[in-house]
Amino acid sequence: MLDLFTFSIVAHDAAVGAFGVAVATARPAVGALVPFVSLSGGIATQARVNTPKPVWNPDVPQAIDFFDTWQEVPNNVAYENAFKAQWELFIRHVCEDAPFRWSLLEGAKGVQLGDCALASWAERRWIDLPKLEA
Repeated sequence: MLDLFTFSIVAHDAAVGAFGVAVATARPAVGALVPFVSLSGGIATQARVNTPKPVWNPDVPQAIDFFDTWQEVPNNVAYENAFKAQWELFIRHVCEDAPFRWSLLEGAKGVQLGDCALASWAERRWIDLPKLEA
């Protein structure tokens, strides 16, 4: 079977600890072929160096199993919530006089970005960020 492209996307919802994986390809029923997926979850990757480099010939059946080189992604890194981490730095700055590298203007830019992101989603269009000045 001819398989020219396969695209994958992985998403993680830290609030509930859920992962989502999607695969899109010209190959029918590819979901049944994606490795390392079970009821408990799983993610796989294929490094560029491990990706087969076939020569396409429509007269010869494809001898390469492109999924053989996929590797399970280890679940060994717990990423900190960036907003929580920055808030903790700010609290230390206020309570302990620890250094804090962001100004009130930087905080306002973060709020502006969040507001524009919501507007972009609601209006289904790009939103330009106006320059904020102190």
